[in-house]
Amino acid sequence: MPEGIEVEITRKKLEASLGHQLLRSIDILDARLAYPVPQSIAFNVKLLSIARHGKVLQFNLENGSNFSLSLGMTGSILCREAAKNNAQPRLMMNFANKQYGLFDVRRFGRFAYPGKLPQGWDVLSHLGQRQTPKTFCSILAQSLSAIKTLLMDQNKIAGIGNIYANEILFEAKIRPSRRANSLSLLESRQLWRAARKILRKALALGGSSIKDFRHPDGKKGAFQHVFKVYGKKQSEPCPRCEKPLKVTRLGQRATIYCSCQK
Repeated sequence: MPEGIEVEITRKKLEASLGHQLLRSIDILDARLAYPVPQSIAFNVKLLSIARHGKVLQFNLENGSNFSLSLGMTGSILCREAAKNNAQPRLMMNFANKQYGLFDVRRFGRFAYPGKLPQGWDVLSHLGQRQTPKTFCSILAQSLSAIKTLLMDQNKIAGIGNIYANEILFEAKIRPSRRANSLSLLESRQLWRAARKILRKALALGGSSIKDFRHPDGKKGAFQHVFKVYGKKQSEPCPRCEKPLKVTRLGQRATIYCSCQK
């Protein structure tokens, strides 16, 4: 948390709010955010666009330079007015008419100048296009990892974290511990469709705001209100078949599933 969905919502709202505003400077307020650590970077150049790959944002500037921000596990980029009075930003971006800060309680977020994006293939990037599942199925067919572990591997499939991996696999009726290359082509396509369905719905509902994540304007997402399995406890009834849910750990992350997932 936040995952690719929340980062994409952040990207869209920042672009809509900032347009091509002049970025005057960036103040680094936490030494753990970047290394080596400049206290302040003067830019005085217009923002051209904001890109996203996986869970990382890249800010592209008019002079050809860029920087990237990873929100980590608890980060949100908020306008100064939307932040809580006692909240301390780790970074502050000073635009001509607005200030946006990175607020990150657990301090896992990272800043890079120049920016760098992850390499994993991004399902979310293709939600608005007519994209065949061929590449996705090929990645699955070549992997010996558990399917949930593979979905969360940012070097292979960028943007999906623990929340959406649990929800996608439940929707697809696929057991999280199954080896990825054991899925038939039919099951791989079924998983692809489930990923698109869940991510589209999450995007429409503004993502998931369980504890920390907020939109840049301070609003919360609402997808957490329609979770099917994430956050459920051992032996709670499955929302599909009413059998008791099982909770285990896979790749050191909480994994919730039902015996109706094969």
